[in-house]
Amino acid sequence: MRTAKMGDSVFIHYFCRRQDGTPLETTLQGPPVELTLGEGLLLPALEKLVVGMAPGESRSIVLPPEKAFGDYRDELVGEVRRDHLAEDVEPQPGMMVEVSAPDEDEPMQGVIVEIIGDEAVVIDGNHPLAGETLEYEVRFVDFVS
Repeated sequence: MRTAKMGDSVFIHYFCRRQDGTPLETTLQGPPVELTLGEGLLLPALEKLVVGMAPGESRSIVLPPEKAFGDYRDELVGEVRRDHLAEDVEPQPGMMVEVSAPDEDEPMQGVIVEIIGDEAVVIDGNHPLAGETLEYEVRFVDFVS
């Protein structure tokens, strides 16, 4: 029976939850995800999990932060002047924004965690799941024909 290898285009379903069991994301209520292994659209540890699987096979994995979305880094939280925000809307806590810095080529994404008067906001540039241990269940549906 054919098994998946890097470079194969495949259909998978997955279910992700926090270590405490809180569901985070699933594809089970819709169509499977189509992806090419090795393109980086999936966490590297999940791509490696799919390699060697045959259609219909399921596997589970627990990913510590360093294999998921990284450790939470305090240095990615900081004060930003409002005129560095890419959006032309009134900032609110919880809002995802892009920050344009004069010395950076690419804008940084982050979440506003605090409003500091009329001049600045505090932005958290960590991935929302940084520092989390995640559990994934992956089912290999089939190869893309």
